[in-house]
Amino acid sequence: QQVAIRLMPTEGNWVWVRAGIFFVTTAVVLAMAFHFRRFLGAWVVALGILVADVIARRVDELPHGAVSLMDEVSLHGGGCALNTATGLARLGLSVTVVGKVGEDTFGDFIVALLDERGLDTQGVLRDTAAPTSATIVLVDSAGERSFLHLPGANGALEVQRCSQRGHSARNTIPRSITSSVRTSAEPQTRQ
Repeated sequence: QQVAIRLMPTEGNWVWVRAGIFFVTTAVVLAMAFHFRRFLGAWVVALGILVADVIARRVDELPHGAVSLMDEVSLHGGGCALNTATGLARLGLSVTVVGKVGEDTFGDFIVALLDERGLDTQGVLRDTAAPTSATIVLVDSAGERSFLHLPGANGALEVQRCSQRGHSARNTIPRSITSSVRTSAEPQTRQ
C-alpha cells in the first residue's frame, strides 16, 4: 500500500494554508511582543487621526425629503492613532496619543474614551475653531458600508504645535520625529 504526500497545497485547501500561516505569524508576533515588552521601556507615541464614528445600521436607501427608520445608531472611537494606541495598550505597553480634536461633544467623547482605555492624553490638542473629525458609517442589510467623512480638527494638526504645548508635551514627540513629519502647512511635493 502506497501513501502519497502532497507538499504543495491544492486549490481547495489554499485558504486553510494561508489562514494557518497568518495565525502562526500572529502568535509569534504576540509572543515576542509579550516577551520583549519589559525591554521596550513600555512607552509608545501614537500620532495620527482621532475620529468619532457614528454607525447607522440597516440603511438600504437614503431618503430625499422624507424620514427612514433604522435598526441601530451607535457612537464609537476610531482613527489610526486611537485604534493603534488601543491595540498596543492591550499588549501591555504604555501609550501616549498625539492628535487633535475639537472643543465639542465629540471631542469630549474621544478624550474620555482614551482615558477609559488607560491611554495618556497629554498630546491631544483641543481646537476651538475646528470640529472633531467624524465619520458617519451607513451599513446596509448586506453589510456593505458607505462613509460620510468630516476631516475637522485632524486636518489642522501640526506636529510643531504638539511639541510646543508644554514641558511635558514637549517630551511627547522626539525632535527626530517632528523634523521628519510633514505638517499641514507644508506643500506636498513628490520626492
